[in-house]
Formats: sequence, structure tokens, C-alpha cells
Amino acid sequence: MSFSNIIIPARAGSKGWPGKNVRLFDYTAQIIPREYQSSVVVTTDDPTISGMAEQYNFEVHERSPDLSNDTADTKSVIKDVLKHRENKPNDTNIMLYLTYPERTWSDVTSMYNMFVSSTARSMLCRQQPKTHPCLIMLDNGNGTGTQVLHHELYQRQQYPPCFEISHYICMFKYNELNKLNKNMYNANTEYYSIDQVVDVDSEQDFNLYVENNI
Repeated sequence: MSFSNIIIPARAGSKGWPGKNVRLFDYTAQIIPREYQSSVVVTTDDPTISGMAEQYNFEVHERSPDLSNDTADTKSVIKDVLKHRENKPNDTNIMLYLTYPERTWSDVTSMYNMFVSSTARSMLCRQQPKTHPCLIMLDNGNGTGTQVLHHELYQRQQYPPCFEISHYICMFKYNELNKLNKNMYNANTEYYSIDQVVDVDSEQDFNLYVENNI
């Protein structure tokens, strides 16, 4: 595999579960083979995570306060890392969120092989949605709702094919970054299919994952 950086966003704050990234860090760090550890950059404002990253010989990028709050978007965080590093236009970068404890390096390798063999400039993952958007309503706040996807379809067989975006793994060419939206995709992004995966947002999610994997 030939890529420039593996970027791990790992800020200290988390409204849903304080300290979440500290608890999840090792799940991602441990899957990265030794020969790729020098390519890993952990962007964080958390001294504990910095210390954990250094134990794996990962580079630590000190994240500024304005990129460590709840309103900071992913693209800005990634751009902040890469502006301090040398990149060629076609260099491939990989981003790994910490919220996917069941991810394996085999997953990363398989997606990378698909990425380099395609004409894709960016790639995310896709999975089957738990609920079709034809069944989802916007809450009007007064006991009524408005369709997210306007339609008059009444049979499930008529629902258009859909998929759910997942940031299980994210890959992109350096010169594509400015063309991506704040959530790291655009109309030309291609998608790698995965099974339904655990995305940890709360301590309850994590405990359920642990219980199911004992």
C-alpha cells in the first residue's frame, strides 16, 4: 500500500460520552501494522490521547481550540493537518474515525485496493439503511410530521434503492480535498460496500459492543 497519511481525529470533548475517544483509541491504533505507524497523524487537543499516540510511535498534531469544539467540521480538521505536511496532488490520504471498534486492517486494505484500481478521487463506505428514507418524517414539533423524501409510494417494492453513508473508512486524493463538503464527500465520491457496523456514539453503544464480543 502506498499512501501519504493515515489521519485519526481524536478531540477531547464529546457531549454524548465524555472521554469517548480515550476509551476507543486502542481499538483503532492496534489494527495499524508496524510498518505504517510512521504514517499515522493523530489530531487532538487531549494530553491523554497524545500520550497514547506516542506509545504507538504515531505523530501528534496539536489541534487548536477553534477546531476542538462541537461546531468544528471534519474537513477543516483534516485541512489543518495537511497544511503542515508535504503533499503531491495525487497523494492518497486515509482518515479513520475512532468510533468503529470492529474495523480491521483487512477492511482498510480491501477498500484501498478498490480505490487505487478505480478512477475515484474520494471514497467513503456504504451500508444498508436501517430504515428507508421513504418512511422517515421530519418532526414539526406539534404532533405532525413532513416527509423527508416527498412521495406517494405505498409499496416497499416501489421505494428507490438507497444506502447509508458510513465514515468507517475515508480515502481521498489530496487535490480533491477542497472539492469535498464539510463531511468529506461530494457528487463524485464513490462508495465501498460494508456490512452493518457498530458506530459508537454513547457509553451504552460501547457496552453493548463489548457484551456482544466477549
